[in-house]
Amino acid sequence: MKFKDKVVVITGAAAGLGKQNAIRFAKEGAKLAICDIQEEKLKETAKLCEAEGTDVLAIVTNLKEQEQMKEFVQSIQEKFGHVDVLINGATSSNYMVPFLEQTIEDLDHSLKTQLYATWTMMQLCFPLMKENGGSIINFISRAVQGLDGYASYTAAKGAVGALTRTVAIEWGKYNIRVNNVSPIAITDTVINDSPKELYDVIMTEVAKSSPFNRVGIPEEDVIPVILFLASEDSRWITGQDIRVEGGVDIHW
Repeated sequence: MKFKDKVVVITGAAAGLGKQNAIRFAKEGAKLAICDIQEEKLKETAKLCEAEGTDVLAIVTNLKEQEQMKEFVQSIQEKFGHVDVLINGATSSNYMVPFLEQTIEDLDHSLKTQLYATWTMMQLCFPLMKENGGSIINFISRAVQGLDGYASYTAAKGAVGALTRTVAIEWGKYNIRVNNVSPIAITDTVINDSPKELYDVIMTEVAKSSPFNRVGIPEEDVIPVILFLASEDSRWITGQDIRVEGGVDIHW
């Protein structure tokens, strides 16, 4: 219960790692402010978190719209008054499409849902964090090293990674830590929503690339690292890229 009465904000909480993060933080006693564009799935996440006995603020939010993000954070301020942890988990991109077939619209979508949303949420939450400090966790990917068919995705993730390091330098004086997490794990989103060819790549190629000869399990392999970065146990860690990838990157 290290997060009892702590206020944790999670974007992209309707499914995948965002949903699993929300549930785990609820079990750890955190008060939650969650958002996503998928209304019904977001409601399901909220119910599962409330079942753990915690307060939950769940607001449908399109992270491509700054006004909606402002309304979300305003609601957080009105309900909780401050923020201890911000997890920028939302992501959306066009995958497995050759660079020459990707469009400016594809790039714009990736930048708005990842870079712009992360940028805006950090700026909006800063006034709610600066007095007591806290932790910000942004998500990047090993794909930023280069991955066929992921041009718009890697461009946005690479930019998020650079932004994280800059903000970590600027906000250290406020005792706000800012780190990147680069995870590889099989979430319900990967299982249910990924194109079959992408799912097959993850289940075979990623497993073969890991010294453990398996893919990651979110609850057991990734979320404990996120809990660590969100807690005071990581008080001396900021501006870092934490690779939670089962050693896959060793082969690069």
